[in-house]
Amino acid sequence: MSDIWVDIDEIVLDGTGADPSDARGLAERTEAALQNMVNQRGLPSVLVSGRSATLNTLRLRGEQHGAPTAHAVAAAVYGACGQVK
Repeated sequence: MSDIWVDIDEIVLDGTGADPSDARGLAERTEAALQNMVNQRGLPSVLVSGRSATLNTLRLRGEQHGAPTAHAVAAAVYGACGQVK
């Protein structure tokens, strides 16, 4: 089995109501949510092929009011990886 590394340099949640003092906590919860998605659904195709993915802009779904959840951020990252060509 090969190790897969996901390196997220920065996530900007502009205008979302996210609490800046909880940035580290949100990052840790997002990492755990992304790991759960990979465990349940498998790797997005771009990562299976061994290529790297650069994601510049993500759209969060289902977060109309209030701060985004770690699951919403992880779902956006996971979904965008599946769309990289």
